[in-house]
Amino acid sequence: MLARFLRALGMDGAAIPDTLDERAELYRDRVAGRRLLVVLDNAEGEAQVRPLLPGSPSCAVLVTSRTPLTALGGTHTVNLDVFTPEQGVDLLAGIAGRTRVDAEPEAARRMVELCGYLPLAVRIAGARLAAHPHRRLTRLVGRLADERGRLDELVAGDLEVRASLAVGYHALGADERRAFRLLSLLETPDFAAWAVGPLLEVADEYAEDLVDALARARLLDYAGTDGAGRTRYRFHDLVRAYARERAREEDPGPARRDAVGRVFAAYLTLAADADGRLPVQIGAPIRGGAPPSPLDPALHDALLADPCAWFDAERAALVGAVVQACDLGDAALAWQLAASLDNFFDFRNLVDEWRLTHERALGACRTAGDRLGEAVTLRGLAALNGLDTSLVHAERALVLFRELGEPRGEADALYRCADAHRARGRHEEAERRAQASLRAARAAGYRIGQARAWQQIGRLRREGGRLDEAADCFARHLALVRAAGKRRDEAWGLTFLGAVCSDQGDLDRAEGHLLAALPIARAMHETWLQSAVLVNLGELYARQARPEARATLEQAREVFPGSPFPFPPTRALMALGELDRIEGRHDQAITRLGQALYTWRTLRVPFWEARTFARLGDAHRDAGDPVAAVDAWQQACDLYRQIGNTATADAIRARIDAV
Repeated sequence: MLARFLRALGMDGAAIPDTLDERAELYRDRVAGRRLLVVLDNAEGEAQVRPLLPGSPSCAVLVTSRTPLTALGGTHTVNLDVFTPEQGVDLLAGIAGRTRVDAEPEAARRMVELCGYLPLAVRIAGARLAAHPHRRLTRLVGRLADERGRLDELVAGDLEVRASLAVGYHALGADERRAFRLLSLLETPDFAAWAVGPLLEVADEYAEDLVDALARARLLDYAGTDGAGRTRYRFHDLVRAYARERAREEDPGPARRDAVGRVFAAYLTLAADADGRLPVQIGAPIRGGAPPSPLDPALHDALLADPCAWFDAERAALVGAVVQACDLGDAALAWQLAASLDNFFDFRNLVDEWRLTHERALGACRTAGDRLGEAVTLRGLAALNGLDTSLVHAERALVLFRELGEPRGEADALYRCADAHRARGRHEEAERRAQASLRAARAAGYRIGQARAWQQIGRLRREGGRLDEAADCFARHLALVRAAGKRRDEAWGLTFLGAVCSDQGDLDRAEGHLLAALPIARAMHETWLQSAVLVNLGELYARQARPEARATLEQAREVFPGSPFPFPPTRALMALGELDRIEGRHDQAITRLGQALYTWRTLRVPFWEARTFARLGDAHRDAGDPVAAVDAWQQACDLYRQIGNTATADAIRARIDAV
């Protein structure tokens, strides 16, 4: 290269020295004082570039390289990213013609998206369009949509994405190439370096070195640092397609499957352990025959130093692993991974991922005839779906758990059955199932199952107007979850106790329980729980005519914006309606209570319908409409009698008689 430069600078070829050092010295002498821009494209490394640096302040050098040239002094490094969508469309229009692109704007945007916004790929797509001026953009879009054939389409003359990627790939070492190929097989948007350890069966430090080498070669992109403090990486879509091509060519099918299986085994071991460390438990940890984890114990503990942060960081990867395990026909792995996510999904209110993973795992279990997996997955779906569907899932899970002799699962399924029956107002059946859940949990020595049964019985007692018994049940629930160290469940226990104390008129004690629950909920960023605590506090403050009542209830609405669950915002709306009534805003009270009532009737939850009808009757009475008040009270009275709460029904009957 130096010889070419010297000839370009007017030097006779015969006069060019033989040694590199002599040529470099002569080159610097020839350019000294000149105003030159030297462009060095696709440099392999510092050793290749250093002799070509002029060393004169009047000269500048622009170097492009696939890897950072950090050992060169006096440089300014600019990391080039892919195009924005707008830049990609502009380049496409510049090559293929603005009129064509403007005629099919959606196809143009989709085309640059399928090119991964990679400048070379967009340039090639534009060249292909320019070569066929009468073809519609949608035709090439359709061909690019097939991931396996996408690289075949991105060829135009001597331009080829595959060839460009191959240069970087073949410059890697053997282990780096293997890591590149096998990492691409994971169906996850990003990953941390630790995953390479089980993938390649290498130590964690070496795994980090391999991933860092791939990132320096621009075959992996940095995806930021996750909440667990780990650097995450991702593939560009076209780079992943190339890596998978190489994997199909170079790695036998069993080797590919085994590598993915080792990563999934590590995910399962970590997820199962992290699950047990969460501050919540909605079911027994029932596992199948899980493969052993290849992770080093010290790394395992370091990753799970904060189990919530680890779950947050690996959430997308874990969901992808469940789906991929289903696609690979590994039902046992799929349902165990899905089940290990139950508590986390509940804790974070992740409805969509919960449904996706469990429905996919359920299908895989039924196809494979895995009855334990089917039972556990149905249990998870029963905690998620609407009441009627939940009951169907819980009943089927109950049958399977009993047939399989799994009493903890039986206790969980009975709890879910009781919960659905209670919410629908079928208190006798709910009582029978809750008591059966308690017996099953006791027989199995399953303390969290006992706690949940006591909680369910307490809710039945409260809705039935037996408040002293409800308080005793909630106290038993609270003691058990505290002993288990489940802080989220402890906060719920305090909230239930606060609510029943408020119903009893013991407002000071109620406030104490609720104020104890609130910092726990806030520390865990548990929005549903925060909303429940704040609603109960706001209602209590309203009864005491305290000025902070409205702000507290408004805050209860704000902590749960865009809720996929109607219950928290409707409870807040109902409480605000009652506060409006107390403060004399009769029309607003009637409107808000009517809106809350509409939701409760849509959900078909008699207890909350009854409470809202009772408050609506009070609002109509205060507004001077006794006819509407009596109608609302009568409906409340009927609903309370339906759920066996005769004491409250009689009290409302007295209001009717007094009109």
